[in-house]
Amino acid sequence: MTVAILGENIQGLIAGALLAKRGEQVTILNFPESDPYAEFHSGYKTGPVTHIPFAMPTYIADELDLKHYGFEEPAPVENPFEALPFYDGLCVLVEMFQSLEDNRPPYREKAWRDTWGTFEIGHVLSRYDRDVQDLFARAATLSLIDLLSATDVDEEKKAKMIAAATIGAKTDPSAPGSAAAIIPAIAPFRQKNSYVMKGSLHNLMHSLKQAAGSFGAEIISDRSIRKIIVTDGAIQSVIMGDETEYAADHYVIDHDPVLFFEECLDGYTPPPAFQNRVKSGSNIKNCVSVKVAVSSSLDLNALIFASDPDYVTTALQDFKGEGGSQYPVLSIENVSRVSSNFAPDGHVVLDITAQYFSHDLDKEDPILKAVKQALVRVNPDLDGAIVNMSMSPVATQTGLPTFTGTMPLLPLLKIFGGYHSIAYDCPMGNVLIAGYGEGCVGHHHVHDGGERIAFLYDSFKENDKKAS
Repeated sequence: MTVAILGENIQGLIAGALLAKRGEQVTILNFPESDPYAEFHSGYKTGPVTHIPFAMPTYIADELDLKHYGFEEPAPVENPFEALPFYDGLCVLVEMFQSLEDNRPPYREKAWRDTWGTFEIGHVLSRYDRDVQDLFARAATLSLIDLLSATDVDEEKKAKMIAAATIGAKTDPSAPGSAAAIIPAIAPFRQKNSYVMKGSLHNLMHSLKQAAGSFGAEIISDRSIRKIIVTDGAIQSVIMGDETEYAADHYVIDHDPVLFFEECLDGYTPPPAFQNRVKSGSNIKNCVSVKVAVSSSLDLNALIFASDPDYVTTALQDFKGEGGSQYPVLSIENVSRVSSNFAPDGHVVLDITAQYFSHDLDKEDPILKAVKQALVRVNPDLDGAIVNMSMSPVATQTGLPTFTGTMPLLPLLKIFGGYHSIAYDCPMGNVLIAGYGEGCVGHHHVHDGGERIAFLYDSFKENDKKAS
């Protein structure tokens, strides 16, 4: 059987490499707007980057022999939450939610899954001591700020924890119930036997492409997808920019789902319930992507900039009232360290997610000015050294999950169970969604998308054998 991977991103490459290794005929195609190596300023580029920690199981690296193809074990990623006095209790809660999906009966109806999950949490919590039960109650009812305020952790560390738990999300850290946001933020650090990565994914992407190619996958890099033909609710073929046509038995998507369903499909409209979930208006983010070219070799490590909790709440209130903030929360990644090809010698490239802005081209100048002011606060040597700043929208699925309201239990079940998600509910007959595109490899619904697709494909083949 033939498989076309649409979107040359991490989860799609993992799926493509695993399937090719197992003997499937795999072709990897890319979208025109999805080249992470495109220059944003002459001589400057960032490559693939994630601002959300991503845990890749070590067995994937072993099965694909990624080290043979240049993969290097990543440097440790800072876990800001370890400073909390109740960190061990939070880890217990993470493991509790992770175990739910392993033990869930095979219900097909989502309502039954939710009902079972709700009662099972109560059952599982009854096995733990009073401290863990009380911590869960606080996480489910308190604001994130109030949860952290009860500790003696210093203000700057608290602010970094708030930012690390809400980056890319619409969570209001001062709202009741928002403390639950800390549980999925810790999850990548609790994945057993995994490489945890954050920042540049250049090394991983390079090794995955090399591995996929060595297993026989065809990677089309000299032309990109122009349109996708759909017939009777299934993809018929893919037309490239040079009019080359590719057809496959199955199509695996690693692309922004809003762009995919709104702009890429010719002759297809999703069912109304699903269509509402992939509308651009339903997926607006309150952050932007900023790439910065710097004409000096600053020793700037990856960091989250937010000076104290009041800084974060002021930024959010400004965003709600005026649509933008002079106090942006920044996630900063210095990606020029991973490759000498990303910037001229002695120069630096920064990839930034700036929180509490709406992407509005009419406001690009004031947004970039606010980001620059915050950068200079981080490192005064940046003043006068910035060559160029380029702003763009973030992918629609960027960031951590949003918690609103005082009942976070159902969102937690959805996060750790995976169902109720775009990736699991794709209505197209021969389409599987492995990832949500560039920058979204750590998204809670697709953090294991590549290996999940390979597993599902094995199941399909087994069912086909039984049917024949």
